[in-house]
Amino acid sequence: MFCSNCGTQLSDEAQFCSNCGAPTSGTASASGSTTQTEVELGSLESAVREAQAGDVLRLKAGEHHLIHPLEIDKPLSLIGESSGNTRVLCDGEAHVVGLVGDGPFVLHELSFEHEGSLWAHVVEVAGGEIDIRRCRFSGGVGVVGDARAGDGLFLRNQTRGLVANCESVQNEHVGISVNDQAQPTLEANACQGNRVDGISVNDQAQPTMETNTCQGNGNGIGYLGSAAGAARHNTCRANEGDGIVIIGQAKPVLEGNTVSDNDENGIFVGGEAHPTLEANTCQGNKLMGIGYGDSAAGTARHNVCSANGSGIGLVEQAHPTLEANTCQENLQYGIIYLDNAAGVARNNVCSLNKPDDLYVEPPAHPVLQENRTGSPEPQTAQTGSQTERTLYEVALPKGAILFQAGAKHYFGDSQLTITNRRLILQSPEGIGQHGGDQQVLLRDIVNVSRQNQLFNRGVLLEFSNPTISFLLYCKKGDIGELASMIEEARAMV
Repeated sequence: MFCSNCGTQLSDEAQFCSNCGAPTSGTASASGSTTQTEVELGSLESAVREAQAGDVLRLKAGEHHLIHPLEIDKPLSLIGESSGNTRVLCDGEAHVVGLVGDGPFVLHELSFEHEGSLWAHVVEVAGGEIDIRRCRFSGGVGVVGDARAGDGLFLRNQTRGLVANCESVQNEHVGISVNDQAQPTLEANACQGNRVDGISVNDQAQPTMETNTCQGNGNGIGYLGSAAGAARHNTCRANEGDGIVIIGQAKPVLEGNTVSDNDENGIFVGGEAHPTLEANTCQGNKLMGIGYGDSAAGTARHNVCSANGSGIGLVEQAHPTLEANTCQENLQYGIIYLDNAAGVARNNVCSLNKPDDLYVEPPAHPVLQENRTGSPEPQTAQTGSQTERTLYEVALPKGAILFQAGAKHYFGDSQLTITNRRLILQSPEGIGQHGGDQQVLLRDIVNVSRQNQLFNRGVLLEFSNPTISFLLYCKKGDIGELASMIEEARAMV
């Protein structure tokens, strides 16, 4: 269909014109004639008061100063000349502009700015249908220790509709805040220099967020409460905290986002949150590319974590499923499990990470299945460690035997991933703490205690599975012999 006011072609579902803001013929506010009014400087408040539902107010370039915060409780369109030269300013409390009712409300090509020190959001939407494009929100002021925040754009109740190509900058709390049961679409917005989050999703809100950029905020994007929704192809970089933080019981779906150069984690999942993280790129973050803590769960698959402090880190009681992720060239670990972390890690590829590609520190107890590492040689742990940790994934001929005499090998604190296979640990009779054969039927994981499995002279390992992934510990002086042992095993038939 076409706009009856300006002739712009519109989708059949459109409720108002994306060009002039006029309601379409299918909306209730379009039942009468639409009036377009030029709004001179200093007359915005009276123009809103006198307008009829569905009218279009065209604001002239310049500074439209409000004596009091402006509340709009009927469907209106406010259209400026551009957000760079058409400004709406107020120093009052609560908000600069508040939208109340079912709408539709249209805000295009405007800059909304709060001045002074009184508490206020910049634009507050209490519900209804919105179409907000190419606007700017700045100067939100919060109250320390108080629930009154100070957001650039504050959406609540059942707000729905579109926020696109907007900027929300230099607010004391959040750039764009989505609350209650709001379900807007946020598209191609830029949030920068906000003290807490660039975008915050709270309560039971379920926005769809695509191609937004959050840079230089406290955190890039934050999910709290039981928030959900989808975030696709957003960029969160150079934030002072995390690129994306997901806590509470939040369960969003994150797909194809780029999270880089943040001062803490690329993506952090805490509380009891259980998001789905898929095909995200986490690069150059100072702590973890993806970090899990508390009792967090969910699934992370097909993510790429590179050049971070560590690729994926799990602490406390976190227990997600990690599947087919790539962790490479991180400054510390590819994947690391600490504390009581658990869950499943399968088909992940870890390579060229500095101390270790994959490391599990007891009592952490994940299930490790068919993970691959790309480090053919032993890797040295950080200076001062008591052992050198080496993760191998090698193809061995069926029935191959590994034997190394004269070295002390620790198979404690290790994860041996052999599904439904038989492992024989053997030392000469009377040597070590345990003599003779020791046979273990492995299901998914075998944990072998360091204290109970110290072999002073040699260890015989027989594998019936031609491919095995295993983590070995040995004394620092024996690392070279251990490498030779692995190479000899590869050559055996």
